[in-house]
Amino acid sequence: MNRELFTKLVKSELSLESREVIANCMVSTKQDKESKETRKEDKKVLESLQILRKKGYLNIKLPNKSDLIRQIMSFYEENEESIKENSKNEILDLGDISKLSEVQSLINNKGLLSLVELYLGCKPICYRVSSWWQIPQTHSKYQASNAQRWHRDRDDFRFITLFIYLTDVDHESGPHCYLPETHNHTFLTKDYLNYSEKQRAVITGKIHKFLNDN
Repeated sequence: MNRELFTKLVKSELSLESREVIANCMVSTKQDKESKETRKEDKKVLESLQILRKKGYLNIKLPNKSDLIRQIMSFYEENEESIKENSKNEILDLGDISKLSEVQSLINNKGLLSLVELYLGCKPICYRVSSWWQIPQTHSKYQASNAQRWHRDRDDFRFITLFIYLTDVDHESGPHCYLPETHNHTFLTKDYLNYSEKQRAVITGKIHKFLNDN
């Protein structure tokens, strides 16, 4: 597919149902070009996949998380001055951390890749690694950007995003919020109008609980 056409389509106002149809076509084409392997998936991976498909999100434990967090925080501390100088809103872009050894280890983690591949239906591609420091609006002179309001990401027709907290997060410090099952166009057309604000999934966690090495 022409790159310009792809970009226009992926950022267009297509319905979730239409986007799912396109995603399935793209996955089928991808699978036809690849050799299909028969393998026995780990039981925990399959259980995680079931939850992810149902809710649209999943809390997971990652290997060597403490080392990953320390390395990213060290990167921030070493570049703190230039980072703050180049940031113009409530989000401080920490720069390119994709080359850090612990980040590379995470990107190539076999268990994580297996889960993502099963969810997407094809071999996954890591297209972006981002890191930022987000300032709660109560402590900021800036107005909330669209990213801090309810919104839907349209990065691709089918994709998955992994968020990792680098510091302790609670209800007062800008936790990630997600409306369960809103990735499903059938749910949106049938049940979303009756969805209570209280039913949202507010994903918080202490870094030594949500992300631990056990």
